[in-house]
Amino acid sequence: MTHMKERPRRLRTRSLAAIMLLGGTLPAASQEPAAPPAAPSGTVYNIDLIVFRATSASGAAENWSAEAGERTIAGDESTSDSAQIGRFVAQLPASAWQLTEVESRLRADGNYVPLAHAAWSQTASSWGTRAGFPVKRLGLNVPG
Repeated sequence: MTHMKERPRRLRTRSLAAIMLLGGTLPAASQEPAAPPAAPSGTVYNIDLIVFRATSASGAAENWSAEAGERTIAGDESTSDSAQIGRFVAQLPASAWQLTEVESRLRADGNYVPLAHAAWSQTASSWGTRAGFPVKRLGLNVPG
């Protein structure tokens, strides 16, 4: 049994050694090494969003003329001088989307029509702050 556990370890070690050897023999493209891309500071979150509409009204009518009151959240840090605003990192490829099955179920249901689906990575924002990104940057092409 120990022989089976050691074999993958030996293969992994040999593979790493071969990669390091090949990497050391490749000619350098330039005299100065390229700077690595700047990594985002802080935690990065993946956001997956589906925008959909109902095909028919359900329940009571909504009152869009009602104004929302001032937001009060316990522990709101938006007044803090150290508030951090989230930054856009990158769009996620469709293969990395987490809500694709949910979108398919919405389409199949018939009561909802998915209008848009986007996914991206961004850094965290302090509680009570907002980070706004243009929809085009998120990969959505919508009029208006």
